[in-house]
Amino acid sequence: WITVVVMIIAKGLSYSLSNPAKEMMYIPTSNDIKFKSKGWIDMFGSRLAKATGNQFNEVFKHSIHSLITYGTLVSLGLISIWIVIVILVGRTFNRLTKENCIVE
Repeated sequence: WITVVVMIIAKGLSYSLSNPAKEMMYIPTSNDIKFKSKGWIDMFGSRLAKATGNQFNEVFKHSIHSLITYGTLVSLGLISIWIVIVILVGRTFNRLTKENCIVE
């Protein structure tokens, strides 16, 4: 029962917080670019991320210590890259909104 409750809470938070935030995070672009990038993210990006995580778990399924160690290292590396990307995208977003421009 605990697993079911945790999954319900995780899915609820994902739909209520993550998905709306994902929809708002586009740099000002034309509708065509927004449509294509959203389609790619929804169809390929999320499934690719899930498949990669599944493969990582499959490799280390026999050693929980290795899974935690390497999983933590990979996660921290991805978080570091993500922080740099977020800073750059945030600066671009601020510049484009001040100039009232869009990316074509």
